[in-house]
Amino acid sequence: MKKIVMFFICMVLAVSSVPASSSENRGGTIDFNKIPRNWVGEYDGHTSNSNNTVVVRRNYAIHINEIDPDGKITGTAEFSPSDKAPAQYGLSGAYYFGGSIDAESREIRIQGNEWDSNPIDNFSFIRLEGTIDDEYRTIQGRSENGIWYMEASDKVDMSMYVDDDNVLHLNNGHGYKLVEIEGGGWDRAQNYCKKSRGHIATITSQEENDAVYGYLRMIGAKNAYFGLTDAGEEGTWKWVTGEEFSYSNWASGEPNGENEKEDYAMFYEKYEDGKWNDGDFIGDSVPVLCEWDDYEGSHPGQGDSDETADGQQGRNPDGESEEVEEAEEAEEESGDENDDGSTLRNLIEQIRH
Repeated sequence: MKKIVMFFICMVLAVSSVPASSSENRGGTIDFNKIPRNWVGEYDGHTSNSNNTVVVRRNYAIHINEIDPDGKITGTAEFSPSDKAPAQYGLSGAYYFGGSIDAESREIRIQGNEWDSNPIDNFSFIRLEGTIDDEYRTIQGRSENGIWYMEASDKVDMSMYVDDDNVLHLNNGHGYKLVEIEGGGWDRAQNYCKKSRGHIATITSQEENDAVYGYLRMIGAKNAYFGLTDAGEEGTWKWVTGEEFSYSNWASGEPNGENEKEDYAMFYEKYEDGKWNDGDFIGDSVPVLCEWDDYEGSHPGQGDSDETADGQQGRNPDGESEEVEEAEEAEEESGDENDDGSTLRNLIEQIRH
């Protein structure tokens, strides 16, 4: 009997000593909808060369722009000097990243793929891997040469990030978004951006060019027109806003005016380094960059996005479709031609419903 009791006790102790399963530790399958988009924290690591090993400590901020149903993610990351680090190692930088989140293991992987602001030449991206906790409040992880820790945040102060509506934000208050102009037409594109209280984008510095081109790469866009044209006078390139044309980034041999209609500057899939091409702005659907100089003060409201690069039908800033606005404008212009305006009002109501 004593042997049986002792055997039973030993079995109980053995079972109780087995660690809980990994699924119990991580709180079950992750819900992508609960994952915060903004995170701030620190990276502590080291870098080595033939002479010595250098301790690297940096503040980190990331914004997750998109989480696909299969767990693929895109976003922006930014690092800056930590107070813990020696001043000579206080590098700053910003980049776009891709990665993934595994719903079962709760593991997140982030890999930079395009610089917005490169701290030094030949500076390589760090691959970050970590685990999101049960409460969706922390990430603890590692890289090849260090560790990182992040906490969820309501908002991050970053020099650039892309929001849920695929709008690129820069820290000077400007916003950019790629839209599709159905049927093409330069005037139609200008009117479209103006209706959303913006203008076709102007790119007036290398920093701005890098940020916008990185954004296009992140969202998978191959081509995009912006607001530089010589349609008024061949060979005289002007910004649509009238600002001084002092910066350019033409690819070698461009602009070449390959045909007489190539009067519009663009990012072109043939050039993968952010160089410019001149194009003819012709097509069933033409990709155009809209820009807002004061995005927070003038952009289309949340949920009132423009037509996007992926073909989703959006709305104008006041929530009306373009057809409604055009009909209302026609009614205002008609004046006395329709005594009671009933015909046009009926048209507007039909469009709305």
